[in-house]
Amino acid sequence: MRPNLRRCCRLPLLVPRQRPFQPQQPRPSRLQPHRSNHTTASLAYPRLYALQTGIARPRTFIPLPPPHPRTMATITISPADSLLKLITASFSNLDLSSATVSAEAPISSIVLRGTTGPISGTNTIATYLSPKLYPAQSYTAVETAEIAQWLSLSADNEAAPTEEYLATLNKHLKTRTTVLGEKPSVADLAVYVRIRDHARNWDADKRTGGPDGGYRYIIRWLDFVQNASEVFGVKVSEADKVPVDVNDVRVKLASEEPVKEKKEVGGAEAGKKDKKDKKDKKGGKEEKKGTSEVVVPAEKKAEKKGEEKSKKDKEEKKDKEEKKEKEKKDEGAAAAGGKEKKAKKEKAPKAPAAKKEETILTPSLIDLRVGQIVKCVPHPNADSLFMSTIICGDAPDSPYTTPLSTDPTLPPTTPPFRIVLSGLRGKIPIEEMQGRKVALVCNLKPANMRGIKSSAMVLAASPRGADHSNEVVELVTPPESAEVGDRLVFEGYAEGSPEAQLNPKQKFFDMLSPGFGTDSEGVAKFDGGVVFVSEEEGFTNKKFGKGVGRLVVQKTGELCKVKSLKDAVVR
Repeated sequence: MRPNLRRCCRLPLLVPRQRPFQPQQPRPSRLQPHRSNHTTASLAYPRLYALQTGIARPRTFIPLPPPHPRTMATITISPADSLLKLITASFSNLDLSSATVSAEAPISSIVLRGTTGPISGTNTIATYLSPKLYPAQSYTAVETAEIAQWLSLSADNEAAPTEEYLATLNKHLKTRTTVLGEKPSVADLAVYVRIRDHARNWDADKRTGGPDGGYRYIIRWLDFVQNASEVFGVKVSEADKVPVDVNDVRVKLASEEPVKEKKEVGGAEAGKKDKKDKKDKKGGKEEKKGTSEVVVPAEKKAEKKGEEKSKKDKEEKKDKEEKKEKEKKDEGAAAAGGKEKKAKKEKAPKAPAAKKEETILTPSLIDLRVGQIVKCVPHPNADSLFMSTIICGDAPDSPYTTPLSTDPTLPPTTPPFRIVLSGLRGKIPIEEMQGRKVALVCNLKPANMRGIKSSAMVLAASPRGADHSNEVVELVTPPESAEVGDRLVFEGYAEGSPEAQLNPKQKFFDMLSPGFGTDSEGVAKFDGGVVFVSEEEGFTNKKFGKGVGRLVVQKTGELCKVKSLKDAVVR
């Protein structure tokens, strides 16, 4: 008997719930779209729709958004800037939004894409435009450094070129078609516009006269630059050209021809004779060859050979007799019991020790330049430091510069720059650090500060005896007319050139920095009277006294000042 599960388990009987019957709608095939919905088919299967309906649906393209308008550089040109006037008037591929001559601009400036402030300086702007002037030319690192050198030299001698500069340029162009040799460059344009007004006033004697032939190579090169527009690409009006009369040459120099080798006369026999005559067995001297071959009879040749042989035999016999006599003397001295003393070689007297060259301790050992801050941001690892990107006229291959690839926020046309760290955070607002000019010490040894290398030092003033935590700090500011990279010197201490890099072991900067300060007018100065000099260590200051010199731009003589601090310390 089967048990009653319901009565035994006392469980309700579970019956599955059934849904009402709904017939399934046929799903349209992917290959067979709905005929009632041709729009869907045309969007999903345009080719199949065209095959079924015979109507080809035109393709529709979604228009792309317009490209972002390119922001180009803007140049403001000073009326006295003849170089940038010539470049902007001659070249149309500079990608400039505008290039205007402003009577109110003391110096030329450029505003680059992505920068907050203008960058001033004719040479800096010319270097920026250089790749666009001659895009077909490529320059090596040596050529780039030479271009920078001639840009600087021509700027220093624009007002009144010295005789030394003209002689150097004339000698340089003697064997060159262009400043670099054969390649045109921005150096040709810079030297041309800065010297043509002076060359226009030269008389005929200065151009092609005198014992050295005058400055004829400069004149030849000037005439080539202003007339060869297909080479240099410049457009010089007839009124601006330097007149050159090729027929008015006061001194004609002898043409320098390469030395030609003399031809051998007489074929193979003459060649053998010359080789034999070159060696003189007695004196070892070379005999001079005549312009024509001298025929010597065979008898005389034999006599000459015999005489030479007899002379040689006599000399050998004489040497043997002298050797025998010497041996006899030595034997007699030994028999008499005498002992021959060995002759001691006299020692060469010691050369006197070279006197240590006297090092003149002077502020000119420090490389002070005008720099411009491109960008300033807080140091990522220090609360009291600013990290500034500063350009100061460095060459592209300078070991102090930082590669452009390290900062993707800078435009690709940014000139070579340095990373400079300064302890000004919290003392100067970061807004005042953007785009301003500063006085920069450029030849200190780079130092790592919280993981970032600093390649220069910014000069700033603070009150004497102030607490470092709450002190007022003001930057030493060059004049607005100063160009980026201009050298700064102290009056009375400008003689001499700066060191490539100050040796930290010699502590030149530490010995000179106590003399830095500001005067009663807020002008930066150097007081030699407070500088400690030790003659025991070899450093003397006999040439320069204890004078006070103000910090000026070497090229113009303009002063570098601070905002308001007087009789303050500069460090």
